[in-house]
Amino acid sequence: MAAVKLRLIAFVLAALTLVAAPSAFAKCTLQKFTDLPVTMVGLRPVITVKINGAEVKLFIDTGSFANTLNPDVAARIGLRLTDLPPDFVIRGLTGEARMRLATARDFTFLGAELHQAEFLVAEHGMGGADGLVGQQIMGKFDVEYDFAKGVARLFIPKDCPANANLGYWNPGRVGYIPIHSIEAPSTDIVGEASINGVKVHVVFDSGTPRSALTVDAARRAGVRLDGPGVEYAEVSGGAGDRVIDTWIAPFDSFAIGDETVKNARLRLGRFELDDGDMLLGADFFLSHHIYVARSQNRLYFSYNGGPVFDLEQAGAQKLAPQSQTSASPAAGGGESAETFARQAAAAEARHQYDEAIADYGHVIALEPNDAQHFYDRGVALRLDDQASKAMDDFNAALKLQPNDVAALMARGALRLENQDVGGAGADFDAAMKADPGMAEGAAELYADAGLYEAALADFDRWIAGHPRNEDIADALGARCHARLMLGRQLDQALADCSLSLHFQPGDSDVTDDRGLLELRLGKLDPALADFDQVVHARSKDAWALYGRGVAELRKGLKPKGDADIDAAKAIDSDIAATAAKIDIAP
Repeated sequence: MAAVKLRLIAFVLAALTLVAAPSAFAKCTLQKFTDLPVTMVGLRPVITVKINGAEVKLFIDTGSFANTLNPDVAARIGLRLTDLPPDFVIRGLTGEARMRLATARDFTFLGAELHQAEFLVAEHGMGGADGLVGQQIMGKFDVEYDFAKGVARLFIPKDCPANANLGYWNPGRVGYIPIHSIEAPSTDIVGEASINGVKVHVVFDSGTPRSALTVDAARRAGVRLDGPGVEYAEVSGGAGDRVIDTWIAPFDSFAIGDETVKNARLRLGRFELDDGDMLLGADFFLSHHIYVARSQNRLYFSYNGGPVFDLEQAGAQKLAPQSQTSASPAAGGGESAETFARQAAAAEARHQYDEAIADYGHVIALEPNDAQHFYDRGVALRLDDQASKAMDDFNAALKLQPNDVAALMARGALRLENQDVGGAGADFDAAMKADPGMAEGAAELYADAGLYEAALADFDRWIAGHPRNEDIADALGARCHARLMLGRQLDQALADCSLSLHFQPGDSDVTDDRGLLELRLGKLDPALADFDQVVHARSKDAWALYGRGVAELRKGLKPKGDADIDAAKAIDSDIAATAAKIDIAP
């Protein structure tokens, strides 16, 4: 990979242009190569590049060193894969990641065309993108991340003293913190913060959608998983072959530099970091204007306003004092459709739907014949609970482009919510005809609506056609659940759950389902082992407690069984009636 990196750096150094000068130091200038347009896809900051002439979407991951591709994309482009050396190990938050190496004939990035560029090929999905670009390239520069404005910029400072303020967009209101050296073996961007007054090391990781704190660090700050106000959140995956449980917990404060978040609700996870205690993810990047000064080992930042962490739980998570960020002079005036679209995507990612809908309206006014724009606004409208207007936009998109798969799936989902099962089925069938891979999405939507018969048929179709896909573990787990809820093919369901856990160990939801299946099949000891594992991971899981209680009663352990069932009912008063529907009862 070294030859590729050297060619890229040589090209950029030859092409730099002078664009800005911090006022405090007349000789200090920032040499900028280009604005890099960034579109938020959910909480993924995505850029567009070309690999072997094909357009590819990569998200910017400040927490990763290597550039990486999704295996499906590598196959589509026609890249040949080779094995990594046996001593070359990749580890992520969720365990060891199995990867291979691919070499692209041509890689066009930042206007440079590189040859024989190498990519790692991961076995797990990329969250709506085709891969990622990491510190292998981005870490060679000072980088400004202005995701709220839909842009990143690469700089090389010239004649700048070590104490020069490089927060050029508003030097008087921009704070900074020291960051750790970028020397090997780590390229992580690490700084210091405090939580409830306890010092923690934070890793700035734009590849992590939501900021998260390790359970151990939370404990040091006085917060435990069984403490007041702590709620289970979800199972989270990553580059490794495991998944982790996460929680949302209240904290009195989170402070970084001269900024403080009061009454913060932070995400916790059972993971370990080599260089820190907390990941500051894309949610933090969206709420801040950030400049990573590798040249100084500093990170400059200012607050954009709005929620900081866990954007779905906006609430009171605002910084104090609220420093105001002026627009970058290089960000443009927002006149073009592309700029409006990027700004709309960033606003949507921050749950600022009014702003997103307005910006998408500007995009449509400028480019009224592009189906993508109607689809994008329809998604924002749907997220804003304006279902009728969203349907109008999905219809408009499909009038312009009848085989638009994303619009068909979105309209089908909306029809399903409106109890129009026939209309939804027609849309899903049309989408699957254009792209058979949509069978998994259709199955998940049917399952969410409780239509397990239809879900099972589409899971069967997708799994048969994608036996080696990186999403196979999730699909097998979902098919296991559908069979459990239908109450038939229980042996096949048990096999699905076990195979899912083989591919993706630690998934508490799938382990829960496997325990319920074992319970129904009379396999009490394996069921108890699975329920114990789930309760150890998340002590307030009503299904695991109820299932364990039933198993204990069947084994004659009445005091334990009664206690577990009472605990389950205290969490979910309807669980006994719900469990009875799938033949789970004391």
